[in-house]
Amino acid sequence: MSEGKQSLAGSSILVFLAKLFTLSAGLIISLIIARSLGPDGQGLYTVAFATINMVNSITGLGMNRSLTIMYANKNFDLKTFYGNAFSMLLLSAGVAIVLVSATFATGPAQTFGWPLLIPALASIPFILLIDYGNGIFLAKQQMKSFNASQMQRYAGYMIGLLVLLFVVKAGLMSVTMGFLIGAMAGAASPILRLGQEAKVWPRFDKPVVSELVNLGLKYAVAAFVIALNYRVNVLVLERSVSIGLVGVYGLGVSLVEVLWQIPTAVGTVLISKSANSGSVQDAVDRSVKALRLTLPITVVAGAALYFAAGPLMLLFFGQKLSDAGPTALAQATATTRTMIPGVLLGVIYKVLGGDLAGRGEPLFAARSYAVAVIVNLALSVVLIRQFNMGIQGGAIASSVGYSLGALLFLFAYLKRYEVKWSDALIAKKSDFAPILKKLKRGKKPAA
Repeated sequence: MSEGKQSLAGSSILVFLAKLFTLSAGLIISLIIARSLGPDGQGLYTVAFATINMVNSITGLGMNRSLTIMYANKNFDLKTFYGNAFSMLLLSAGVAIVLVSATFATGPAQTFGWPLLIPALASIPFILLIDYGNGIFLAKQQMKSFNASQMQRYAGYMIGLLVLLFVVKAGLMSVTMGFLIGAMAGAASPILRLGQEAKVWPRFDKPVVSELVNLGLKYAVAAFVIALNYRVNVLVLERSVSIGLVGVYGLGVSLVEVLWQIPTAVGTVLISKSANSGSVQDAVDRSVKALRLTLPITVVAGAALYFAAGPLMLLFFGQKLSDAGPTALAQATATTRTMIPGVLLGVIYKVLGGDLAGRGEPLFAARSYAVAVIVNLALSVVLIRQFNMGIQGGAIASSVGYSLGALLFLFAYLKRYEVKWSDALIAKKSDFAPILKKLKRGKKPAA
């Protein structure tokens, strides 16, 4: 059944509501882990899944985005299209499992042991299946199906974690086993919905695979560079400080990235809109307007988070944070606050990057972020290891990396499309006209 096409605002609201659910579930998951297992449990969660996300970003070969572009721009026999995508999924999952295992062997396996990490490895094919399926859902502008897989994933993880922790009493194993359950639940959506359209078996058709890979590799490189900029600090910290402090840092990252929920929802919809847009100028105008509206909202939310950082850390870790040492709360609060400026500037990429991804130009952003990765990594090594600044050093490096990447990207985008800085960053009265019009229509006349 067709879900129908919606406006940018309507689709963004749907995606935002789904993001709101996954955000709430994600925060509840972090709260459960932090309260029940302390910083060490949060450290396992941070290290294991930061590694998986970084590796998947490159071994996934950018298939989620290339599927979106190819499906939106061409008519394919579904059996051929899905069959070749399935073959690429199996190949990507196999390579990812090998690479993540090798990375785990350099540190996390000694810290946690392989039994705790095997469920995380087993989740990789299901995570990739969610990504591949969502790429097709975006191309078809089926936002309800796109949202369903994300919501099922987080709901599955939350329920699995609760059962494993409090019924089975599986301890740290609950973190990785719960994640596997969530990944399997999220993968059910593309399996059931896309499986109704065509029976899918692996196949290899050189023209289809070549086009998928040639287009996808650009997205894979871009995704890897940007993921590395967001998570390289975790790899340095994991080898430099206690796993408990890595957990505190990871929770700080999770809290500040809450600020990205609205921009990510808008950027996701822009991928679909730009992929189906007939005019580059229309896509640019739509995206710049979305940035003007999104940025001030996020800045206000960031200011609120700055003042709430300390109480939120206490809420999540409770007495376990106090037990970690007299300065633990101060470190946790300072780390979270330090990352806020970088995350706020990161909104620029979250919105405008969606436009470029939808138009098949992901490497445009990767060039800017490649410079940021080098600066971020160098600062991480110097501040964390040479100056012994620990997680605060990681937060400073992270914020600089986020900020530098976003500003370089914005400068290049505005120059290329001849957009003024004020037109991109300062909201206009006319931007709110469609919203106000809808609100007026929603008002009922007085009796």
